[in-house]
Amino acid sequence: MWGNNMRKLLWVMVAALLSISAFAGDNSEKATAFKAEFIVDLLENVEWTESNAAAGAGQVSIYVVGDCPVNEKLRELAAAESKDGKSVEVTVVSSADEIEDADIVFVATGDLDVLAKVLKKIKGKSVLTVADAKDFARYGVMINFFEEEGSSEVKYEVNTLVLDSVGVKLSSKLMKKASLI
Repeated sequence: MWGNNMRKLLWVMVAALLSISAFAGDNSEKATAFKAEFIVDLLENVEWTESNAAAGAGQVSIYVVGDCPVNEKLRELAAAESKDGKSVEVTVVSSADEIEDADIVFVATGDLDVLAKVLKKIKGKSVLTVADAKDFARYGVMINFFEEEGSSEVKYEVNTLVLDSVGVKLSSKLMKKASLI
Protein backbone atom coordinates (compact mmCIF):
# COMPACT_ATOMS: atom_id res chain seq x y z
CA MET A 1 0.00 0.00 0.00
CA TRP A 2 2.73 2.40 0.97
CA GLY A 3 4.59 1.55 -2.25
CA ASN A 4 1.50 2.40 -4.31
CA ASN A 5 1.26 5.82 -2.68
CA MET A 6 4.95 6.44 -3.31
CA ARG A 7 4.50 5.53 -6.97
CA LYS A 8 1.59 7.97 -7.27
CA LEU A 9 3.62 10.68 -5.54
CA LEU A 10 6.52 10.01 -7.88
CA TRP A 11 4.24 10.33 -10.94
CA VAL A 12 2.80 13.60 -9.62
CA MET A 13 6.31 14.96 -9.09
CA VAL A 14 7.44 13.90 -12.58
CA ALA A 15 4.34 15.50 -14.13
CA ALA A 16 4.95 18.70 -12.17
CA LEU A 17 8.59 18.85 -13.27
CA LEU A 18 7.67 18.26 -16.89
CA SER A 19 5.05 20.99 -16.84
CA ILE A 20 7.48 23.41 -15.18
CA SER A 21 10.16 22.70 -17.78
CA ALA A 22 7.63 23.04 -20.59
CA PHE A 23 6.53 26.38 -19.14
CA ALA A 24 10.14 27.56 -18.84
CA GLY A 25 10.82 26.49 -22.41
CA ASP A 26 7.74 28.35 -23.58
CA ASN A 27 8.94 31.51 -21.82
CA SER A 28 12.38 31.07 -23.35
CA GLU A 29 10.85 30.71 -26.81
CA LYS A 30 8.69 33.79 -26.21
CA ALA A 31 11.73 35.78 -25.09
CA THR A 32 13.71 34.64 -28.14
CA ALA A 33 10.86 35.57 -30.48
CA PHE A 34 10.38 38.96 -28.78
CA LYS A 35 14.07 39.85 -29.15
CA ALA A 36 14.25 38.81 -32.81
CA GLU A 37 11.00 40.61 -33.66
CA PHE A 38 12.16 43.71 -31.80
CA ILE A 39 15.43 43.84 -33.76
CA VAL A 40 13.64 43.46 -37.10
CA ASP A 41 10.98 46.00 -36.03
CA LEU A 42 13.78 48.51 -35.45
CA LEU A 43 13.95 48.84 -39.23
CA GLU A 44 10.57 50.59 -39.16
CA ASN A 45 11.18 52.50 -35.93
CA VAL A 46 14.58 54.10 -36.45
CA GLU A 47 15.43 57.35 -38.17
CA TRP A 48 18.88 56.91 -39.70
CA THR A 49 21.32 59.75 -40.32
CA GLU A 50 22.51 60.57 -43.81
CA SER A 51 25.74 58.69 -43.12
CA ASN A 52 23.63 55.57 -42.91
CA ALA A 53 21.54 56.16 -46.02
CA ALA A 54 21.63 52.48 -47.04
CA ALA A 55 19.52 51.52 -44.02
CA GLY A 56 16.99 54.19 -44.82
CA ALA A 57 16.87 53.06 -48.44
CA GLY A 58 15.97 49.52 -47.44
CA GLN A 59 19.32 47.77 -47.56
CA VAL A 60 20.02 46.71 -43.99
CA SER A 61 22.89 44.70 -42.61
CA ILE A 62 22.42 43.16 -39.16
CA TYR A 63 25.45 41.60 -37.51
CA VAL A 64 25.16 39.26 -34.55
CA VAL A 65 28.30 38.84 -32.47
CA GLY A 66 28.10 35.43 -30.82
CA ASP A 67 25.89 32.41 -31.09
CA CYS A 68 22.50 32.47 -29.40
CA PRO A 69 18.94 31.16 -29.84
CA VAL A 70 17.85 34.51 -31.31
CA ASN A 71 19.98 34.00 -34.44
CA GLU A 72 17.73 31.43 -36.13
CA LYS A 73 14.54 33.40 -35.50
CA LEU A 74 16.25 36.63 -36.56
CA ARG A 75 17.32 35.09 -39.88
CA GLU A 76 13.80 33.78 -40.46
CA LEU A 77 12.22 37.20 -39.81
CA ALA A 78 14.85 39.00 -41.89
CA ALA A 79 14.16 36.71 -44.84
CA ALA A 80 10.44 37.46 -44.55
CA GLU A 81 11.21 41.20 -44.37
CA SER A 82 13.38 41.07 -47.52
CA LYS A 83 10.93 41.90 -50.29
CA ASP A 84 9.72 44.79 -52.43
CA GLY A 85 13.24 46.09 -52.97
CA LYS A 86 14.11 45.83 -49.30
CA SER A 87 17.06 43.67 -48.37
CA VAL A 88 17.74 42.56 -44.80
CA GLU A 89 20.87 40.49 -44.29
CA VAL A 90 21.80 38.79 -41.00
CA THR A 91 25.43 37.80 -40.51
CA VAL A 92 26.58 35.90 -37.43
CA VAL A 93 30.21 36.49 -36.51
CA SER A 94 32.42 35.37 -33.67
CA SER A 95 34.44 38.57 -33.26
CA ALA A 96 34.14 42.31 -33.77
CA ASP A 97 36.89 42.16 -36.41
CA GLU A 98 34.42 40.49 -38.78
CA ILE A 99 31.90 43.36 -38.70
CA GLU A 100 31.74 45.25 -42.02
CA ASP A 101 29.30 48.03 -42.93
CA ALA A 102 26.77 47.16 -40.24
CA ASP A 103 23.55 49.06 -39.64
CA ILE A 104 22.60 47.09 -36.52
CA VAL A 105 24.91 45.05 -34.29
CA PHE A 106 23.39 42.63 -31.79
CA VAL A 107 25.89 41.64 -29.11
CA ALA A 108 24.73 38.16 -28.11
CA THR A 109 27.29 37.58 -25.39
CA GLY A 110 27.76 38.86 -21.88
CA ASP A 111 31.52 39.18 -22.35
CA LEU A 112 32.65 42.76 -21.62
CA ASP A 113 35.84 42.31 -23.66
CA VAL A 114 33.78 41.42 -26.73
CA LEU A 115 31.51 44.42 -26.12
CA ALA A 116 34.53 46.75 -25.83
CA LYS A 117 35.90 45.46 -29.16
CA VAL A 118 32.51 45.88 -30.88
CA LEU A 119 32.13 49.44 -29.60
CA LYS A 120 35.68 50.27 -30.69
CA LYS A 121 35.06 48.80 -34.15
CA ILE A 122 31.94 50.91 -34.78
CA LYS A 123 33.05 54.07 -32.96
CA GLY A 124 31.99 57.20 -34.81
CA LYS A 125 29.64 55.31 -37.13
CA SER A 126 25.87 55.52 -37.20
CA VAL A 127 25.38 51.90 -36.10
CA LEU A 128 22.55 50.88 -33.80
CA THR A 129 23.76 48.56 -31.04
CA VAL A 130 21.56 46.06 -29.24
CA ALA A 131 22.58 43.65 -26.48
CA ASP A 132 21.19 41.06 -24.14
CA ALA A 133 23.45 41.28 -21.09
CA LYS A 134 23.15 42.85 -17.68
CA ASP A 135 24.10 46.54 -17.61
CA PHE A 136 25.37 46.69 -21.21
CA ALA A 137 23.38 49.88 -21.84
CA ARG A 138 25.44 51.48 -19.10
CA TYR A 139 28.60 50.38 -20.93
CA GLY A 140 27.63 52.02 -24.23
CA VAL A 141 25.05 49.83 -25.96
CA MET A 142 22.08 51.80 -27.27
CA ILE A 143 19.37 49.21 -26.53
CA ASN A 144 19.69 46.41 -24.00
CA PHE A 145 17.20 43.65 -23.20
CA PHE A 146 16.56 42.72 -19.58
CA GLU A 147 14.12 40.89 -17.33
CA GLU A 148 13.14 42.36 -14.01
CA GLU A 149 13.69 40.10 -11.05
CA GLY A 150 10.65 37.92 -10.46
CA SER A 151 9.32 38.51 -13.98
CA SER A 152 9.75 36.59 -17.20
CA GLU A 153 8.72 39.55 -19.35
CA VAL A 154 11.49 40.87 -21.58
CA LYS A 155 11.90 44.63 -21.43
CA TYR A 156 14.48 46.97 -22.85
CA GLU A 157 16.47 49.95 -21.75
CA VAL A 158 17.76 52.72 -24.00
CA ASN A 159 20.94 54.71 -23.54
CA THR A 160 19.78 58.06 -24.91
CA LEU A 161 23.21 59.67 -24.57
CA VAL A 162 24.77 57.14 -26.94
CA LEU A 163 21.81 57.32 -29.34
CA ASP A 164 22.09 61.11 -29.53
CA SER A 165 25.86 61.00 -29.99
CA VAL A 166 25.62 59.06 -33.27
CA GLY A 167 22.44 60.70 -34.51
CA VAL A 168 20.21 57.64 -34.47
CA LYS A 169 16.63 58.37 -33.41
CA LEU A 170 14.12 55.82 -32.16
CA SER A 171 10.41 56.28 -32.70
CA SER A 172 8.34 57.70 -29.86
CA LYS A 173 6.51 54.35 -29.76
CA LEU A 174 9.72 52.55 -28.77
CA MET A 175 10.87 55.31 -26.43
CA LYS A 176 7.59 55.25 -24.48
CA LYS A 177 8.04 51.57 -23.60
CA ALA A 178 11.73 51.84 -22.76
CA SER A 179 13.51 52.34 -19.49
CA LEU A 180 15.78 55.30 -20.17
CA ILE A 181 19.38 55.58 -19.07
